[in-house]
Amino acid sequence: MKKILALGEKIILRDGKEYTILPFTLEDMEWAMDKFSKINVEPIMINFYEEETRTILYEILTKILNYAHPDLSEEDIKKLIDLKIAKEILKIAIDISGYKMGGKEEEKK
Repeated sequence: MKKILALGEKIILRDGKEYTILPFTLEDMEWAMDKFSKINVEPIMINFYEEETRTILYEILTKILNYAHPDLSEEDIKKLIDLKIAKEILKIAIDISGYKMGGKEEEKK
């Protein structure tokens, strides 16, 4: 059986420090896909004024970063991440978890 290690990807946030984004667990991917169905990640800037969109975005980003950095609070995340970085974090988390937006499994080549 082939061994796979979930190492994740690194990203630098506004404080200049490097943070690790790890893949979603299966349980958390199910949770996240439910959340993603309530927001549209692509035009997130347009929808950011809606409180529900902001709340969901903060929940998702907190869950993603808390895998490797459990000490980060939602308040920390609000200060460390802008919308461009948020979009990149979401794309990385989905990609390394093996899914594409919309919950479809990534095609293997």
